[in-house]
Amino acid sequence: GFVLWRAATTAALRTLKEENVLRKSIFLELGTGLGALGFLSLKQGASFGVLTDKELPVLKLTQQNAELNGCADRTECVCADFTAERLPFRRQFFDVQIASDVLFWDGLADPLLRSLAGEETNRAKLSIVGHEIRRAVYRGPDGEPKLEEEDSALRKFIDLAKANTKIASVSERYFKDKGPCDDDPEVSSAAIVLRSQEDISEPPKKQ
Repeated sequence: GFVLWRAATTAALRTLKEENVLRKSIFLELGTGLGALGFLSLKQGASFGVLTDKELPVLKLTQQNAELNGCADRTECVCADFTAERLPFRRQFFDVQIASDVLFWDGLADPLLRSLAGEETNRAKLSIVGHEIRRAVYRGPDGEPKLEEEDSALRKFIDLAKANTKIASVSERYFKDKGPCDDDPEVSSAAIVLRSQEDISEPPKKQ
C-alpha cells in the first residue's frame, strides 16, 4: 500500500482515457494505496471518487494526499477489503470501478473478480484493472529455482473473468514503458477491461 507501482497506474489511466468514461463520472477504486490512480482520474474530469483500502494507516496518508492534490472535496476514503464477502457499498451508484496493481498473487484473482462483478443489480457497468506484469520464481521438482512462463495471477484473473456469465466482455491491453531515469528497465503492464451485461446495448425489439 505504501509503494506506487507506476506502470500499473499508467496502464489503467491510459485505458480510462481511451474509454472516455471519466468526464463527470463517479468511480470506486479498490486497493487505492496512496491514491495516485484516483487523484489522476479526478484531474482527468471525474466528479467524485470513493477510494478504498484495507490498511487504515495507508488510508490516512491517502487523505493527506487528497488535500495536497486539491481533491479532498471530491473524494471519500473508506477502509474496506475487497477480499471480504461483501463490500459496504451500493455499487450501482458508480459509473466505473478501477483498481491498480492489486493482483500480486494468484489467490487474489477470484476475490477481485467477485468484488468487481458483484450481484446482478449491484455493480458498475465498466471495470478497469491496471497491472504490472511480473513472473514469479518457484522451486521446481528438481529443487532448482524456475521462472514461471507467464504472470499466473493475471492469467487466472482473465480466465475467471471470461468464464463469468455476469460479464459481457473482457478485453486485454498491453503496454511497455521505461522508467523516468535513463538506467531504469523497461516494464510491461496490462489493463483489463470488464463490461457488465448492462453496458452492452441491446437492439430494439420488433413490434
